[in-house]
Amino acid sequence: MEVHTACFFVDLFFDIQFSENFILRTGYGHYSAHLVDDGVDKLQIKAINYAKDYIPLITAYRMGNPGLWLYGGFRFDTYTIPEKNKRWNLQFGIEGADFLLSENIKLYGAVDFKFKSEASWGSTQSYQIGLKFFESFSNSLRFAYTYRTGLDDRGQFYKAHVKLSTLGLYFDF
Repeated sequence: MEVHTACFFVDLFFDIQFSENFILRTGYGHYSAHLVDDGVDKLQIKAINYAKDYIPLITAYRMGNPGLWLYGGFRFDTYTIPEKNKRWNLQFGIEGADFLLSENIKLYGAVDFKFKSEASWGSTQSYQIGLKFFESFSNSLRFAYTYRTGLDDRGQFYKAHVKLSTLGLYFDF
């Protein structure tokens, strides 16, 4: 096994609920990505300093039941390296269509699009299908398959294009 990057997020977000169907999310976050030894040795590339401090402003609107969520908004990077003057990111998508499979298991899907000024407004598209377990309000345990294409989300490779599939376990709280 090889480890190429070490990336982490620290997000302090909060939601403002205007109605049962309309939510605004904002807050403050930090993202940092570092090329680790395997990345330097195996990939033969030079490490860069990649970090972001940011403020997102995302709105979400629930349509109907079982509840499709449409969302969209922007993120402004208050601190950004290596691209110092490219601070804007746009994001929108749809999530939901929860189909009850058993009392505690739902099937769901999601589609997400991100556009980044730091990469000449290139995009990352994600398509996800998965299972939600023990959902209560917005809390759940999810197991999902994601297909991602477009710009790489890993900071060291932010201008590279990828096509990848992942399996993930997510804790939503």
